[in-house]
Amino acid sequence: MLVHVVIPFLLLTTAIKNVEPAYSFALEDNLRSSLGIGTTYNLFVRPLAQVNVTVALNIITLNSLSISDQSMSIAGYLTMFWDDQRLDWSQDATYNTNIPAIYSNEEYIWRPALIIENSVRDISIVSDANVLMKVQSSGSVIWTPSGIYITHCETDVTYYPFDTQSCDVIITTWGYTSIEIALYVSQEAVRLEYYKENGEWTYQGFSAFTTSNTREGSSTPEITFTLTFKRRPVFHVLNSLIPMVLLAFLSSMVFKLPPDSGERIGYSLTVLLAYAVYLTIISDNMPSTSSSTSVLTIYLLFV
Repeated sequence: MLVHVVIPFLLLTTAIKNVEPAYSFALEDNLRSSLGIGTTYNLFVRPLAQVNVTVALNIITLNSLSISDQSMSIAGYLTMFWDDQRLDWSQDATYNTNIPAIYSNEEYIWRPALIIENSVRDISIVSDANVLMKVQSSGSVIWTPSGIYITHCETDVTYYPFDTQSCDVIITTWGYTSIEIALYVSQEAVRLEYYKENGEWTYQGFSAFTTSNTREGSSTPEITFTLTFKRRPVFHVLNSLIPMVLLAFLSSMVFKLPPDSGERIGYSLTVLLAYAVYLTIISDNMPSTSSSTSVLTIYLLFV
């Protein structure tokens, strides 16, 4: 009888020993300690001699595209991927099953020092200590810092109000060279999952490519995201273009008046005054830039 009791007990004990420990606070705390996060992990040391960083741009909304200031303002966030083998626990049977990922921030884990090179408001390292980094068991790190990016945009108003503008967001390293960090464009370079349409501009598409730039005698990598927006012309056509065409038509109708009626001069002056008053009203809607001349401006001058 004793043998029948002891054998099941031994089998149960062996089965318990083979069961992986479930997730717990202590288990993750032990994992962080074994990885050295917050203690022996040195965030100033690169994971590799050359770290491959993949970048994607996520657009939430186009805040403004100013023709006179030649600037574009967008709200969004960057998605960065890189590998840090110091944070790899995929081969550790104690943790890899129950802890697929942990989270930290830039105060404890190395991150690439990147800037928005053509920013016109704030040129500083992309940083956000409140946004957590997701560290997967393979050592892959995913970081999504957000911000309002105000960049320089060379505008062309030749065909205003039917113009299309292409604006760049240029990302490059700061301090690190091409030898130390290599930048790559993500397979899905510009993401629009949360994009909200702008009332004045409609999104047309993008292009993205990587190049290198020489700064202080050293080559630095950079990624250029080119965003294309087309103006919605309905407002400008109804409030600017059509009234201007109608006033030009009325001005030519002075020759339909009989010469002996005596109303030609009064009619011409009335149309001219109406034209001048309307020009002052729509002047705020006209693009104020000298880098390119609008066909509409030439038309108004001709009339």
